[in-house]
Amino acid sequence: MKFTPRLAPWLIAASLLTACVSPGSGAKRAFDLQAHRGGRALAPENTLAAFSNAMEMGVDTLALDTALTADGVEVISHDTVLNPDHTRDASGAFLAAKGPAIRSLTLSQLQAYDVGRIDPASNYGKQFAKQLASDGERIPTLAALFERVRERGATQLRFNIETKLDPSKPDETAAPEQMVRALLAEIDKSGMAPRVTVQSFDWRTLALVGQWAPQMQRAYLTTGRTLRDSRWTSGLRLEDFGSAPRLVKAAAGQSNATVIWSPRAVISRSNSSLGSSVRGNGTTWRGLSSGV
Repeated sequence: MKFTPRLAPWLIAASLLTACVSPGSGAKRAFDLQAHRGGRALAPENTLAAFSNAMEMGVDTLALDTALTADGVEVISHDTVLNPDHTRDASGAFLAAKGPAIRSLTLSQLQAYDVGRIDPASNYGKQFAKQLASDGERIPTLAALFERVRERGATQLRFNIETKLDPSKPDETAAPEQMVRALLAEIDKSGMAPRVTVQSFDWRTLALVGQWAPQMQRAYLTTGRTLRDSRWTSGLRLEDFGSAPRLVKAAAGQSNATVIWSPRAVISRSNSSLGSSVRGNGTTWRGLSSGV
């Protein structure tokens, strides 16, 4: 059995970008430089402003999260509900508490909220105190991001798209089938499929991607908690396989596309000057073609 390891750091701050890679002309980067939520230490997370900034900085991949609105539109959001740490209402006031689930709002209703700055009094705001505000930013659609990338002529840019579902809170998000059908339809419409990896902690969505788009790369995300809860691992139980790698292999099945296992782990201490930290990605196993 042979696995191919690859380190894929998340871009969190500008200094990380310059420190990680400065290739010469024609040089091939040793790893995939990703802008996590568009580079949220620098610009409002998961907004077109953040993604545009990341493209200007020269990242390889935009890492983003998706949700589905009440009218079936694929939008970009890390949270399943409106987050008061960076969401303001029509009056310009930050939400006093968690807002409604994105799944309960139409796109038109969702667009009434401004996500262009963080609340400086919140713990999130204190963590990313140097983030530059971009007032007027709305939660964007996935289609709008693809269009922005086309406008920039970023033909080599890749997308690491996480489906944001929580099987322990089924009323907050769309069903896996609805989420994946809408996501794949948008990816197909854009023509971006060869440049997309779909990742998730909720492996039900990855199983569907494997069935409906077997050529697409998938990344199986895990934490200690999700590995021990079969609701996250598509009904598979860790104790039945003896190790996390074997569990991932069983979930992935036979695949000609790249399959990645990405356990969450902190690989460096916080950078206090930037209010940021680097979160580790895991090992890339191409195809998981044989047993562990």
